[in-house]
Amino acid sequence: MKVEIVARKQRQWAWTVCRDVGDTTIITATRAYRHPDDAWQAGRKVLRALEQGASLKQASELSQAA
Repeated sequence: MKVEIVARKQRQWAWTVCRDVGDTTIITATRAYRHPDDAWQAGRKVLRALEQGASLKQASELSQAA
């Protein structure tokens, strides 16, 4: 899996966790960030949780707090 940052409206950023093969989206940010680095860090936090065995529900809850 990998994290990609996604540009939204002007000056808003988000993240998406995708599969490496086929670019299938696993989970996407539920909020926007003002800086791409903030979106990147939040997405990496969710990715680490998924890699450590968190469920999609747990990761989703984490993404809302991130």
